[in-house]
Amino acid sequence: MSWQARHDGAIPFYVRRFFRIAPMYYLAILLFLWSRGFGPSIYAPDGIGWRHVAMAATFTHGLMPDTITSVVPGSWSIADEMMFYAIFPLLMLGFARLRFAAAAVVVVVATWVCLRIQHSADAYVAHMVDPVWRGRLAIFVYLWFVQQLPCFLFGILAFKWMAEGRSVRWPWALVVVSLVAMALVAFHPDLPYVGRLGLPIQYGAIFAVLPWGSRTGSHGSWSIR
Repeated sequence: MSWQARHDGAIPFYVRRFFRIAPMYYLAILLFLWSRGFGPSIYAPDGIGWRHVAMAATFTHGLMPDTITSVVPGSWSIADEMMFYAIFPLLMLGFARLRFAAAAVVVVVATWVCLRIQHSADAYVAHMVDPVWRGRLAIFVYLWFVQQLPCFLFGILAFKWMAEGRSVRWPWALVVVSLVAMALVAFHPDLPYVGRLGLPIQYGAIFAVLPWGSRTGSHGSWSIR
């Protein structure tokens, strides 16, 4: 929505994204290196070196198992977010030419591809003999971009629905169903069929549907400045 509202191109978009994320993130790098040091951890069994720090500082730490979340705990989400931003202009260029129905088909197919890759990666990790590498890669393939990409695509699909001025007949029901689904997935993540999607995709879908009901329920429109 910000991209459409500003309509000022990729470079200003990247500059805004960088300064919204980088300052506090760089401060976190310094803080955690000072408080935890460079010693080994569950995420980096061989310890943290300058390669880890350099990849974290350049937002490329999501590309390797021992860097994805070792320097700053939880920074895997920033790595995935930056990967999404890297391809975002191309995604918008493609989705801008599609109506909602066609975009929904593209998202379903892309999600299926990601799931196939994810299941293959999980199977590969499960058959590894070395327990250290098995544990390290298991964390990596759960946090990596392939697992999280569908969530971003669901968000784009929600945007397409709103941008085309579509409405929901019973928006309050959609909000209630979304809230119930959040609690249900939290306590029963392995529901039949749905559980095979994994928690990121389940929650990604729920949080993408929620704004449809919230927006149409208030009879207003979203604006991003």
